[in-house]
Amino acid sequence: LGVPLRDASGQVVGALCAYDESVRAWEGRDVTVLEELAAAVVAELERIALTAEHEAVRTRLDLALDVAGVGSWDWDHVRGELAWDDRLRRLYDYDESAGTPVEHFTACVHPEDLPRLIEALTATATRGEEYDEVFRVLRRDGSVRWVSAHGRALHDRAGRTLRVIGAATDVTDQHVAATENATARTLLQLVSEAGRDLTGSLEVDDAVRGLARRMVPELADWSMVTLVTTPGHYEDVETWHRDPTRRDAVRRLARHRFEGRTEPQGSLRTLTTGEPFVLESGGRDFALRTLRAAPAVEALHRLDLESIVVLPLVGAKRVQGLITLARGGGRPPMNDAELSAALEISVRASTALEHARSYGKIRDLSEQLQRSLLTKPARPDGMRVAVRYTPASEAAQVGGDWYDAFVQPDGSAMLVIGDVIGHDSAAAAAMGQLRSLTRGIAYSSGGTPAEVLSRVADAIGGLRMDTIATALVARLTRDDATGCVRMQWSNAGHPPALVVRPGEPPVLLENHDLLLGLVDDEQRTDQELVLDPGSLLLLFTDGLVERRGEHIGDGLDQLLDVVDSGRDLPLEELVRFVHDRLVPAEPEDDVAVIALRVEEP
Repeated sequence: LGVPLRDASGQVVGALCAYDESVRAWEGRDVTVLEELAAAVVAELERIALTAEHEAVRTRLDLALDVAGVGSWDWDHVRGELAWDDRLRRLYDYDESAGTPVEHFTACVHPEDLPRLIEALTATATRGEEYDEVFRVLRRDGSVRWVSAHGRALHDRAGRTLRVIGAATDVTDQHVAATENATARTLLQLVSEAGRDLTGSLEVDDAVRGLARRMVPELADWSMVTLVTTPGHYEDVETWHRDPTRRDAVRRLARHRFEGRTEPQGSLRTLTTGEPFVLESGGRDFALRTLRAAPAVEALHRLDLESIVVLPLVGAKRVQGLITLARGGGRPPMNDAELSAALEISVRASTALEHARSYGKIRDLSEQLQRSLLTKPARPDGMRVAVRYTPASEAAQVGGDWYDAFVQPDGSAMLVIGDVIGHDSAAAAAMGQLRSLTRGIAYSSGGTPAEVLSRVADAIGGLRMDTIATALVARLTRDDATGCVRMQWSNAGHPPALVVRPGEPPVLLENHDLLLGLVDDEQRTDQELVLDPGSLLLLFTDGLVERRGEHIGDGLDQLLDVVDSGRDLPLEELVRFVHDRLVPAEPEDDVAVIALRVEEP
């Protein structure tokens, strides 16, 4: 006898059969019994299949949890009991001899995090809020693990909390990676900002002064930047402490720390060898052994010092200075990334210092050369003369601007202003030649301005000077009877002269001929006007009115306004007033100004 085995959907999945040793006739009752047995068999097969499926799912879940490192926890809110699976027992370093899980949990969670966790668990249990926290666990071996935990409350039908269940995982690696990434970004930004500070100015103090503050607190609790002025002599250009109340102590320590010291230790060793000095611990004891001056020792006692890094600022031939970075006992010594960033900053600072000092030497020489060629102007009878020269701010930008004021044998005053094309030592040399040439021709020939410029142009060509320049020559002859001055001038491509007559607005004398050195046999012309007593004449080079990206006409209009507003000032004050109003702090070009005022008879 056989009956089919059908699943819940009616699908035949097998058969249940009964056999007898002898021939017999099967009755309806036999079929009914066998069908009932078949139903029981189907139910058992379904249970076994479901159990097997559940076991497979459980196995896959356990494998996924193992791979993900996720552990589960169950807090019985009624009994106050906490249960962990094996993963969390290992994560929390749990040993049953240490007490219950609840006791161990409160003991192993970092004291700074525990109040927050208790408050969050209470909120979950009493108000049903989701539990989502990251906290630190202190293990018996001294290590610290970061844990991310999530959970929710289970309630009875009355809404009372029965249990809080959840999962937790070790996120230490992710936290360390995130911290390292954030630190790396901070250090990269620090190096970038320090580099920008160092390249923002060519002055030595400006190049390094900001470093002490820039490197605190990211790299140090307090810092000192020291420059070598002369061999064996040092100057602390900046000190800084993250705590404002201790900044005076750092300044005092920096002021006295080298006094009486001769042993090549610490900072002195770095100054001698050019090698960094790194001390990861014991900084206070080391400093007390090396310091000799009582004020330095007293200052040290007011500072927290555990680790020290001293970095050299190395020039082409010698150590130029030091960067000292100090940390207190509550902070670990620099790690490799921090030390690498500090070294990179010191290298950039070394380069900036080398460039700054080279710039200073070249600039000093340039200014000395330029000023040596610009002699003190003569003072003609009945006329007052004032001059002003400002070199360009860039190193080696000694230019071709010049001025001159002298008296011809007949008593006429000669004012000359010019500008050789170019900004280098060759332009300065050409400027010196042209100035001397113009002065010599004007004095010996007694010629008019146009005649003087024509002879200068002939000399440029005949002597093969290969020079192009602008120049304006003015000859001023005073009438003793009236006090008026007859002015002749000729302009070789130079910015126009400016004239202010009493009671009239300033005007520009626009007429001009070609530049010197462009073509031979240029026909040059003299212009003429009369200046009454009190009149002002202003000659200038283009650096006074020309700015990058602006039309020179705008600069000339501004000059007219400035001169008009200061016209009643004494002549020297007027020249200074015009210069200060129009010339930027770091001019891109040389500026030469010569002014003359006709005095009352």
